[in-house]
Amino acid sequence: MAEMRRLWARPVVAAEWDEEYEERSAQWWELFVDLVYVAAVTNVADGLKDALEAGPRGHGATGFEAAVDFASQFTLFFTGWLDYTVFETRFIDTSLTHSVMLFFYLLATSEMVANAGSLASTQDFVSAAIFQRMALMCLSLSVYVLLPRGRRQAMVDMLHLVPGVIVLGLCLLCGASQTVLRVFVTLLALFELSFPLEAHIFNLLSRKGVPINIDHFQDRLGCFVMLVLGESVVSSVITEHQIEKKPPGFDTGMALSLAMTFSIALVYYAIVPPRLLNALRRSAFAGIGLVFAHWALGLALLGMGVGVKLIMAVLCNPTESALAPRAHWLLFVSLGVAMGAMMVMRMLHYWGRHPAPSDPLHIRRAKYVWWSGLALSMPLPWIVAAVTLGQHPEGVGALAALGQAVACILGFVLFETCIVHWLRAQGFGILNATPAQESSGSHAADAAIMTRVPGSHESTPLLDSLSSV
Repeated sequence: MAEMRRLWARPVVAAEWDEEYEERSAQWWELFVDLVYVAAVTNVADGLKDALEAGPRGHGATGFEAAVDFASQFTLFFTGWLDYTVFETRFIDTSLTHSVMLFFYLLATSEMVANAGSLASTQDFVSAAIFQRMALMCLSLSVYVLLPRGRRQAMVDMLHLVPGVIVLGLCLLCGASQTVLRVFVTLLALFELSFPLEAHIFNLLSRKGVPINIDHFQDRLGCFVMLVLGESVVSSVITEHQIEKKPPGFDTGMALSLAMTFSIALVYYAIVPPRLLNALRRSAFAGIGLVFAHWALGLALLGMGVGVKLIMAVLCNPTESALAPRAHWLLFVSLGVAMGAMMVMRMLHYWGRHPAPSDPLHIRRAKYVWWSGLALSMPLPWIVAAVTLGQHPEGVGALAALGQAVACILGFVLFETCIVHWLRAQGFGILNATPAQESSGSHAADAAIMTRVPGSHESTPLLDSLSSV
């Protein structure tokens, strides 16, 4: 039975160490938060697009500032999203008090969105970022006051947010220039992104913290990837409304950009690990690495979305016939980084586990071929871009560039699918755990393998301990 909303309530720990817990999925208010972040990535992408379209002014200081703002603003949005997501995966609070604090978090985030992507709005963006982090601190403070079990975790979470609030607040009070504010925004982005690693190195939590719900967190990471991919989808389908007559090649460009975006999703969701094999269980460093990989993937996918914007702009402009080299490089470098990030995710989940020692020789060889294809998937787009621009330094057609990008990603999808299909035909294509592994606790994850399927293709649900991020 669903719990009715109360005015206030003591937060409940979602899971405990070494105890069974139920699977949780994203709640409606988390999806509402994602709606705000869809607008956030759009504004951040528009800022970089405008700088690249500025011609010669897209180079030098202005271009560098736009690139730094693009990365730092995205990172602050990512850490703000991550902080609330991790809170939701650790604590359950459906009270009206929590909803009020969530509303102020959404309001501050929306103000950040309204001022994102513009070099002239740095001061307003910083003010909104301060209030967003104060709202997150209020959420942690409620846990500290009402839930003794979560006080250590809440204290560390607030420690994570306090430096940014103080430093940026002092910058605003002292009337710092736009340049100084951008420097401190960049430094804050780096600090907040690396804080989980710093907390682990200095042992701020250990097992005194509150673990996360792995299934819930993995689901939310997938939601984040989808909302960033949405920028490429939006860029490819709504441009037509800004012109009177649909230009030739527009439908082809839309189809190719959708194919590229959909193929990225195919690669990301190709092998979703069961809880037993998730990197979040493997070690603290593996879990932190998974978060970093999703940050890199999100940044790359947003860069890819900017590339799609520039391609559709060329297709809709009859006076332009070729895609500028800088836009071409942006698309292919972003695609390569995205493939590299997804390769790292697979390594964090499966490296050292596949091939398994018990695999027959021909299965091990097939899996080594799979790993080799993964390793080549990252530099391939860069090689294609270098060769193409070497032959056409003035730029290539927008459709030709987009077609090459689609060929790179679809080629990998076909390669990986063929490998996995063959493994499945050989009886080694299902991620399962043996009964002995299911009963051996967290160490079973290190021994889990692709086992021969005796009859049923279903995996046994596993309940295990959690790892904190």
